[in-house]
Amino acid sequence: MTHDTDERPARGTSSRPGHLRSVTHLVRLVLALLLAVAGATLATPAGADDVPQYLRIDFTSVTPSVIGPTGVLRIEGKVTNTSDVAITNAWVHLWRSVEPITDADDLATILASPANVPLGRRLLGTENGNLYRLTPDDDPTLEPGESRTFSVQATASAPKGSAGLDEALEFPTLDAVYPVGIHVRGIPDGGSNQTLARGRLLVPYLKDGTTLTHTSVVMLTARPSRLPDQTFADDTLATQLAAGGRLRVLLDAARRPGASFVVDPALLDAVQVMTSPYEVHEGNDLVAGAGTEAAVVWLADVRPLLSAGVGYRLPYGNPDLRAAAEVEDASALARAAAVLPSSNLASALPLAVVPRDGFLGETLATALSAVGPAVVLATNTSPASGVLAVASQVVVGVDASATAGGPGPEPSTSHPQVIGRMLAAFALGDPATGPVVTLIDDEASAALDGVAVPGLVRVPLPDLLTRTTPASGALVAVVEAGVDPDWMDSVRRSTTTIGDWSDLTGRTTLASERATEVLNQGLSIDWGTDAQAASDWLDLSLADMGSVLGSQGVTLSISKSFVMSEATQQMPLTITNDLDVPVTVTVGFVAENPQRLSIPDTEPVLVTAGESVTVMFQPNAQTNGAVAVDAQLRTVGGRPIGPVRSFTVTATSLGRVGWIIMMASGIVFLGATSVRIKQVQRERARVSAVASGGQTGPTVDEGTS
Repeated sequence: MTHDTDERPARGTSSRPGHLRSVTHLVRLVLALLLAVAGATLATPAGADDVPQYLRIDFTSVTPSVIGPTGVLRIEGKVTNTSDVAITNAWVHLWRSVEPITDADDLATILASPANVPLGRRLLGTENGNLYRLTPDDDPTLEPGESRTFSVQATASAPKGSAGLDEALEFPTLDAVYPVGIHVRGIPDGGSNQTLARGRLLVPYLKDGTTLTHTSVVMLTARPSRLPDQTFADDTLATQLAAGGRLRVLLDAARRPGASFVVDPALLDAVQVMTSPYEVHEGNDLVAGAGTEAAVVWLADVRPLLSAGVGYRLPYGNPDLRAAAEVEDASALARAAAVLPSSNLASALPLAVVPRDGFLGETLATALSAVGPAVVLATNTSPASGVLAVASQVVVGVDASATAGGPGPEPSTSHPQVIGRMLAAFALGDPATGPVVTLIDDEASAALDGVAVPGLVRVPLPDLLTRTTPASGALVAVVEAGVDPDWMDSVRRSTTTIGDWSDLTGRTTLASERATEVLNQGLSIDWGTDAQAASDWLDLSLADMGSVLGSQGVTLSISKSFVMSEATQQMPLTITNDLDVPVTVTVGFVAENPQRLSIPDTEPVLVTAGESVTVMFQPNAQTNGAVAVDAQLRTVGGRPIGPVRSFTVTATSLGRVGWIIMMASGIVFLGATSVRIKQVQRERARVSAVASGGQTGPTVDEGTS
C-alpha cells in the first residue's frame, strides 16, 4: 500500500519527460513510506477535528455516489476563508485513501479518526482534473470571509500507459468503501505553503451492476390534536397534510417501491374526522378548520398502503411504553395491547413498537411480553442492524448513525457526506442478518431515502422478517433521559379523573374507551419533551368529565340540625341529579367528635337524570350532647362531589327520663297526699273532742306568750 506525504506542495502541471516522471514517482514512493512509518511511530490520532484549518469546506455534489472500475468521480463544493488572514496560491487537490473499509469496525475507525489519518494521497494530474486553482492570476487572493467554488475529478483506473499514481483513484479492492475528499493547499499571509484545510467523505467502490439493498421504515405519526368531542386543540395537522407538509412528505416516501411504514391509528382517526368540516379551538372560541381538502387527498393516498402488506400499526396514540414500564404502569401496557375497533383503518395491521429515541431497555423488553408486538424497532442493538432475537422479542436493529454523515473534520453533514455515509452502511451490511434498516421520520430523512442511486433496492420490512431467521442479539446500554415527573403526574391525574367519572356515572365501557384514546395520546412520544403541552391537551380532552365531577349538577340537601331521642336512629337526606346522565354516589360523614357520635357512609345509590332520591342515614350516639357533622357526596371510589354540608346532631335521652320523673313524681304525690289525709283526719278528731268537753292533750292558753 502506498502513501504520499500530507504536506507535498501543489503542482500545477504534469509535463515532464516520461523517464524523469517515473523516477520522480519512485522517489516519492520511498519518501512516502518513510514518512508513513515516522508518522505511525510519532503521531497519536485523537479526533477528527484535531488538525487546525484556515478554511471551511462544504461539499455540494459527489457523482456518482457509488463508483465502479470504469467510473469517473467528480467532487464539487465551496471553500470559505474562515481565518483572519488572506490566502494566496491556493489549490484544491482531490485526495483519497487506498485503505479499504470492509466492515463496521473499519467504518467506526475512519469516522473517529483525525483529518490527517489515514495519510492517503493527493492526486496531481491536471489533465484529469485532479486539481483546481482557487486563486487564479486574475484573482490571486482569497480574503477573510470570502468563498469560492471548486470542482475536481479522477478516474477510477489510470489511463493506459500511465503509472496512475498521481492521476487516478486506483482503489486496490472491489466491494469496499474508501475515504475520498479534498485538500486545499496555499500560503496564508505571513506563512509558508501548507495544507490549509481537509474535507472527507465516503464512496463505495463496487463491481459494475452491483445491487445494494436496504429497508426503510416510514413513521406516520403526529402530535395529538383531536379531542374526544371531535374538535381539535389546534390546526397543525392541516399544515402537515398539505403539499410540502411533513405528513405529506412522509406519506410520499412510504409510497415508494419497496418502502415500509408504521402508522399511529390515532392519526388515522384524526384525519378521517378532518375529511368533513371540523372545528378548532382558538382561545375561548371554535373556528372552522382549514385542512379538509388536504385530509381528503392524504387519506385517499394512504388507504391503498394499509392493504398492501408493507405496514404495521403502532399502539394507539404511539405512547411512551418505556416510560410506562419504568414506572410500572401496567394499565398503560394493557392499553397498548388493546385490539383496535374495526372502524379504525389500521385495525387489521400487525402491531409494532418503536421506543422513544429507539432505545429499548431491558425493563421495556421484558414488559413487552404483555403487549405482544410482531416486531420491535430499536437503535441500541448489538449487532447494530439486522433481525435479532432479544428478550423473547423479535427486534430489528435500526442503524441510526447511517445518516449521520462524516467523516470529519466539521462540517461533516453536507448532503454528499450524508449520502456517502448511508451508502457505505448499506454496502457493508451483513447478509446473514439482512440489509441495513433506517427510520424515516422527517422531511430530511425522507429526502435522503429518495436519492436515486443505480442498483439501490428497498426490501419491505415484512419480507425481511419472513426471509431472515432472527440471530441472537443483545441490547447496548445507553444513557436514557429520565421520565418527566410532571408529565407522569398529569397522566396520573387524568387516569384518576376517568376512573372517578366512571364510578360516578357507571359508564365503564365508555370510560375504558376514553382511557385508551386519551391516556395513550397524553403519553405520546410525539409530544417530544413538551410536557406542558401534553398536560394542557389532557385537560382539554377531559374537560367534560372534569365538569361533571366538579359541577353542582349533583347536590345534597340535608337539615341543619337533628335531635336523637334514641341511641341509634334513622334520619333523611335528599340527593338531586340535575345532570343528563344517571349517577351513582354515596354520602360520607365526618363527625367533629367521633367518640361521641359516628355515622357510617350510606350505601351507593343510583340517581337517574333529573331525579331526586331520599336516602336514610343512621347516626350512632355514645353520649348525650350536640355534635357537629360534615356530609359530602362521593363517588364509589371515594372522590368528593360538590360542597360539604354541615349540620348538628343533638343526642338526648329526655324521653325516657321524663317517664321516670313522672313516675317518681306520682309516687311522691301519692305519698304526700296520704300523709296529708292522715293529718286532716287527726285534726278533725281533735276538734271534735274539744267541742264535746273532753281533754285530749295539753293546750296553750290563748293570750299568754
